[in-house]
Formats: sequence, structure tokens, C-alpha cells
Amino acid sequence: MGILVLSSDGQTRTLQSEQTFGRTESCEVRLTGTHVSSNHAELRWFADGWHVKDLGSLNGTFVNGRRAPAGEWVLLDQGAKLAFGNPGDPPWVLQSADAPIPTLVPLEGGEPVPIAEGIIGIPVDAPVATVSVDTDGKWWLEDASGDPVALQHKAQFEVAGRLWRLSAPPVPSLTTPLGLSFTIDDTLLRIGHSADEENIQVEAVSRGHAVSLGARLHHFLLLVLARKRLQDRERGILESSCGWIYQDELLGQLRIDRVNLNLQVHRIRRQFSTCGFTDPSAVIERRPQTRELRIGFAAFDIQRS
Repeated sequence: MGILVLSSDGQTRTLQSEQTFGRTESCEVRLTGTHVSSNHAELRWFADGWHVKDLGSLNGTFVNGRRAPAGEWVLLDQGAKLAFGNPGDPPWVLQSADAPIPTLVPLEGGEPVPIAEGIIGIPVDAPVATVSVDTDGKWWLEDASGDPVALQHKAQFEVAGRLWRLSAPPVPSLTTPLGLSFTIDDTLLRIGHSADEENIQVEAVSRGHAVSLGARLHHFLLLVLARKRLQDRERGILESSCGWIYQDELLGQLRIDRVNLNLQVHRIRRQFSTCGFTDPSAVIERRPQTRELRIGFAAFDIQRS
């Protein structure tokens, strides 16, 4: 993530995808001094790196001691020095020029909270809701009281009486290994489990290729859903209706809450996406209206190891 450091005192700012500098309360980075304009400059991430733009300030924005043209984006290299209004002021130094990561910004004060691995429970210490990104780059707010709510960049929302704003730059598509792309329909899912079911190995086999997904705690969810689909099939239920289970029933079997379930679903989808699956959202399907879930695979091989 991008990091700015004030050279005079080591003050550090973790950069969001975009932020303004100036003296007004609306600026994400508030500066003091009469030589600084109310809305002085903006720093923003683009595909090729961090850029700064002077917003028509009276005294200018300086990059490495040179005044930046007003209204034009200037690309910054790592280590670039920024000064606002007075080139003699101790500069802000772009210590890290890495891309920003999505964050939740508390609107009532406090530091932004990074969204690690594309999902976060809120409040962090005792989650009652989750904010997550799906494999199409769309953001969702989910809690125990209703259906998922779509969130856009800069969307504001309330959870447990606290207001938040989502700061989420566009999420690039996940890279799939060259020559290896799979779909749910043409894949056999092999699930091997120990006698106590504490170790669950998963392997996907498609068109002569086998991809190991290793052993993960969230693979127990795959095992439970796969068994449900096989049981329904043995009872003669139509394939289109096989495997669906109500969320509350599933939570009881897994002995977890909804927030934990959402975390596991998200991690499973991302795991399959990084292994080359072109339709990872179909690994676990949902019916929002009835709050049912099922595993998307139709072909399984479940073995006790």
C-alpha cells in the first residue's frame, strides 16, 4: 500500500485510492498554515502509479522542489517529496509507492481499517456483519437481518450504530495460470478426509489436469455440502434441486455464525479463482430469497483416508 511520511516528525499516512490535502474538514489530510489553501491538492492512484494534482491553490504544490502545473496530474516516483504552499516546508515523502488496498473509513474518527484478503467482519472485535468483494470485483455488505447490499466506492453505511465509508479502488481480475482454466461443470472434485474429519484434502480434476487445493479448515464446509447433494441424489431428487440446504440448518451443523459462514464462502471462492476456475462464484451457490446454499459441483469423489 502507498505510504506518506512527514519528514519533520515521522508522521505516517496510509494512502487510500484518492485523498485531498488542505485546511478544510472535508480534506482527508488536513494541513495547517495560512499558506495552505482550503482544498489544496489531490493524491490519487492510477494504473501506472501515484499522481498528485494541484487544485488551483494560491501558493502551489511542489514535487521534489519544483512547482507542479495547476490542474495537471504529476506521476510520483517512490521517494518523491511533496510540499504544499511552501517549498521550504519539511516535505511529505512517498515512502511506499505500492498500490492501495481497500479500507473501511470510520466517519466518526479513527484510523482506516484495511480489508485483508477482500473481506472483513465489523465491528472487528465482535463482528455482526461482513464487507467483502466477490470474484467480479463487486462489493457487498451482509448481516444477519437481510439480503446482501451492494456497495460502491465511497458508499456510506451503518453497522452496530457506527458509520463507515468504503474506500475501494477497482479490483483487477485475478490472474489464472497460462493454459489452465477450469469450470465447475467439467470438473471432478475429490475430497479426502481423516477419520476425525479434522484434515480435509481437496483436489480438482478437469480434462486430465489435477489441481491440489491442499488442506484448509473451510474445506469442511465443502464436505458437508457435497454430502448433502449426494444424499439428495440418492433419494431421487432432481439434479436441479439436489443439495440445497437452508442457511440456519447449515449453521447448526457447522456450529458457526453467519459472519463466519460468509468468511468461509468468500475464502473458498477466492481459492478456486486463484487455481484457474473461471466461474468461482458457482463453487457455492446461493438463493438469497430463501437463504439456501449448495455446492455447485455435480461430480464428487469423497474418500476417507
